[in-house]
Amino acid sequence: MIEEGAKISGGGEMRICRRCSDPFVFYRSPVPWENSAKTCPECTDRIQARPSVIMERRVLNFFSPVLVKSLPKNDWVLTDTGYHFDKGLYKIDVSGKPYGASWSGRIVIYSNKIIAPGDIICIREMQAVHKVKKIRYARPTMEHGTIMQEQTVPLQSENEEAFESREFHPYLVFEKFEIHENPVMLSLSWISRYSKTTLKGFGRQYRYKIDTSIAVAAWSVSGGVRSGRAHTESVLAITTPENPVVVTGSGDAEGEEFII
Repeated sequence: MIEEGAKISGGGEMRICRRCSDPFVFYRSPVPWENSAKTCPECTDRIQARPSVIMERRVLNFFSPVLVKSLPKNDWVLTDTGYHFDKGLYKIDVSGKPYGASWSGRIVIYSNKIIAPGDIICIREMQAVHKVKKIRYARPTMEHGTIMQEQTVPLQSENEEAFESREFHPYLVFEKFEIHENPVMLSLSWISRYSKTTLKGFGRQYRYKIDTSIAVAAWSVSGGVRSGRAHTESVLAITTPENPVVVTGSGDAEGEEFII
């Protein structure tokens, strides 16, 4: 039997949805919810007629306490939950797109307060599971012939060829952490390196490799020109002196750097 109010690891609390009577895990932060605290994510999305609905939110990891050393240069943006009178929350959304046409990766961060270097926080790594509808269609290409692709359509779509699917959206939640002593802390750093290879090897050229294999946790974005001659990689990493990020340079950037 599900007991409403039961605590879940990672800061969650069991609730019973007032609309569908199904149990769901509610997280009190980063948003000081008032109305959505009584309604499960799926019902909330259906009320707003969104193109997808959240089936569940999963806690993948929890890190605490963490000293913020640096963050992406993107400004915190105040967003609206869109649900009745619930308060908004701050968001940073960074991807590799500004680095060039050939890019990959996205890091989304939420917080109920603006977090700055020097703050001590808790970090919850989350994953939202979305129910979506998709259709498959054929697209001709010059290099690979005809290929099959998928396109997301609204859940309300009556297209007979549409089928339901699941999408997994990762994100991070930052919460300020109050401490009354000096515990051993983790560190959070934003590490970015630009690599350049000149035509035929003439002129200055430098290449970097960011190794996060022994870091406590890391999330990355990257991008560059399609030729591969210019490339940027950025990493948001949680480290300790025993679990650093290792940056190795070559060419005119020969050397090794340990970021803790």
